[in-house]
Amino acid sequence: MSQFASGRISDLALPDPTLAQSRKMEFFEDNPVSMTSESVLRDASRVTRLENVGEQQFQGRLRAWLEIADAEDDRTELGRAMIRQLCVRFVSTRLRFTDLISRNPQILDETIEAPIVIVGPFRSGTTHLVNLLAADSRLRSLPLWESYEPIRASNLQVDEDMRIRRETGARAWHELHEMLPMLRAMRPVEPDHVHEDVELFGPDFGLLRWETLAIVRPWPDVSMSHADQLPHYIFMRDMLKALQWQRGPRRWVLKAPHHAEHLDVLMKVFPDATVVVTYRDPLAIVSSVATLAAYLSRLEYRAVDLEVLGEYWMDRIDRLLRGGMNGARFVPERQLVEVDFQDFMIHKLDVVRKVYESADLEIHLTQLERMNSYLSGHPRKKDGQIVYDLARDFNIAPVDLRERFSYYYERYPGVNV
Repeated sequence: MSQFASGRISDLALPDPTLAQSRKMEFFEDNPVSMTSESVLRDASRVTRLENVGEQQFQGRLRAWLEIADAEDDRTELGRAMIRQLCVRFVSTRLRFTDLISRNPQILDETIEAPIVIVGPFRSGTTHLVNLLAADSRLRSLPLWESYEPIRASNLQVDEDMRIRRETGARAWHELHEMLPMLRAMRPVEPDHVHEDVELFGPDFGLLRWETLAIVRPWPDVSMSHADQLPHYIFMRDMLKALQWQRGPRRWVLKAPHHAEHLDVLMKVFPDATVVVTYRDPLAIVSSVATLAAYLSRLEYRAVDLEVLGEYWMDRIDRLLRGGMNGARFVPERQLVEVDFQDFMIHKLDVVRKVYESADLEIHLTQLERMNSYLSGHPRKKDGQIVYDLARDFNIAPVDLRERFSYYYERYPGVNV
């Protein structure tokens, strides 16, 4: 275990950068990137040797991402480069996806049948649960490396392409953790672990992926922020079809906290989905996610007002929890599974059985053995434990937070621990 993997992060307000972080930041200070959409489109075309991006409306959303990030005076050059690199990656994926569909239009005839979708709030056990379910070899999931480059290159053999994409994803993961050594204790995700399907909204530059970029404050509203999300969910579904066509199995297990605010749209696109909602004490959620966001921000911002960041995340979690509670009415009762975080931590396989019963999946000895193997290799706090201090770091009094989320404690009284 790394010497940095446990304890309180004492330099959130005034970060003490690692050597890897300092070198990376110095490089981009000396080599600032272009934040124009034209340069992004050009670089993506050069990387893929493709030109057809499909429908053109996404370019306005791409331009908005770049312009808003570029306008932040306190954003580091590394932070600008990170946004730009993400945009190049998403446009590259869009080019490959459009090319794949043009050569294999039958892909769109694929069906996404009865997916299991985990939509609990941030830091409520969703990552652990989705990886536990993904240990079942009958279920298709989205590993981190594949989420970075979901569409394989057309000019490579399947095995060679998968090896390259795995290696590329692993390099990006290791580079990030060299700069942020305490990250594993907060987000213990390896390159082969399951990632959020919100990545599949990226090539369409939709709202769900857009919101993940705003980690210290809300980004300015743009027209797409209030747009109908149905086209973006349809795009994400078609991406799943392409991934499923590339390799099986054919039944998906997915997760993204952001779906909680769009359960009406989710159920329109996936009407037979089993929706799993995890719930946890909002005090623990806000403490954890605000600390994670503050820690990540040292790469992207020169300075961060922790009180502003804390208020922002309290607002955002409030919106997410209310959205999930209000949106639950769109999910048929038979397809909705609620999971208490503390209960899941103690009775993991019982929770799995509850999910499988709703999803009409039988669980056999083989699946249980695979899940037990995953659990034995991934005990909680394996990579250390971060000590969170909401009052000291963000000037948020726990009593005030509990009052603000009183509606949630009334709905889930057992979470108040």
